Amino acid sequence: MGFFDKFMNALGFASEADLENMENRKVTKENQPAQPPIQSEYNFNQTKGKDIISFSPATQEEVENIVEFLKNGASVKIDLSEFCEADLFRAIDFLQGAAFALSICPVFEDDHTVILEQ
Repeated sequence: MGFFDKFMNALGFASEADLENMENRKVTKENQPAQPPIQSEYNFNQTKGKDIISFSPATQEEVENIVEFLKNGASVKIDLSEFCEADLFRAIDFLQGAAFALSICPVFEDDHTVILEQ
């Protein structure tokens, strides 16, 4: 399907074959691929409101996994000293967005340490 066809489909001029293909490609909860659970040694119910869990991630993917702890009510302290400057800003922006979405006020100890406490 070319650009023009996609443009026409967006305007509502899709052919019946295209509409059938779109219906067949819809993702539902039943046919979504299973995502592997985050491997951790922490029990979310035990850490909620008690301790601050410390992390020292080395990649953006690890930062994204830390947000799962936040979503489950844990408080975290994140040391981003292993990141280069460009990746550091990306990680901080990501964490600030997650904190905003979860109504958490981030605390910055220094240029490389962020505390997100529930």
